[in-house]
Amino acid sequence: SEMRVGGLGIYLMQTLMDEVDFKIEPGKRNQVQMVKYIPQ
Repeated sequence: SEMRVGGLGIYLMQTLMDEVDFKIEPGKRNQVQMVKYIPQ
């Protein structure tokens, strides 16, 4: 099976970040909030 070109953006965000939240409102801008916790 072959991977199609593109389409990895959301997968990468969810894999690399601790939290990913999408806010989609018709007729307005879409927002994405990404959170990465950094150990101290």
